[in-house]
Amino acid sequence: MGSKSQVVLADAGAEFRLLLKQTIEESGEFEVVGCTGSGHDAFMSIQRNKPQLLITDLMLPELDGLALLRKSRQLNDAPKVIILSAFCTNEMVQRAAQLGAYYFLTKPCQLDSLLGLMRQACRPAEDDVVFPAALEGMVTAHLHKLGMPAHLKGFRYVREAILLAVREPDLLNALTKELYPRVAKAFGVNAPQVERSIRTAIEHAWDDGNQAMLQSYFRFSVSAAKGKPCNGHFIAILSEDIRRQVQRHRV
Repeated sequence: MGSKSQVVLADAGAEFRLLLKQTIEESGEFEVVGCTGSGHDAFMSIQRNKPQLLITDLMLPELDGLALLRKSRQLNDAPKVIILSAFCTNEMVQRAAQLGAYYFLTKPCQLDSLLGLMRQACRPAEDDVVFPAALEGMVTAHLHKLGMPAHLKGFRYVREAILLAVREPDLLNALTKELYPRVAKAFGVNAPQVERSIRTAIEHAWDDGNQAMLQSYFRFSVSAAKGKPCNGHFIAILSEDIRRQVQRHRV
């Protein structure tokens, strides 16, 4: 990347906001031209600096995140907007998408994944390549939205399996022979452990996760009689959704 892409940050949490600013600037790829806890001040900074990217929480004083998104998207040279928030519901994600948000990432998140999404957002359309960290951020956000507990080993295994399936869809036809062994190799475990841990993570999500989001993904393919989706079906549905999202970014 030649000149640094300019970024405005809006988050009411001062400690997190400063940590995020430091992390972004230490990457050497971005310049934070606005850093505030106020939605109104963030909008003034966007008008003044015309940044390429806005990263905002939803819960802001004076002007909340969705209102900030709506107003900023009406400007000439509007920035792309990444929403970074712990307040994640199916309705909220849909509203953000309708208002033109580039991506909705759930707190807490890996900052490397956020940086990957930022690089992706600032990439010229004619040279649009999906960065690995951006893909990982997308998958992580999907699993968080479904309510899969991030502390479970199966969370990491299913994320890796989805990433592999996005890149190589044929792996979905060879779960036990190829997909599980490749995930196992990446984490230094064996394939049966991967399969069991993924199963446990899916069961936790299905029993205690975001029921609205689960239904939106699986309502046409998993009935009450069939119960929870099998590992392969779960991975296939999410990997296909991610693949479609990647294609939309490339249009």
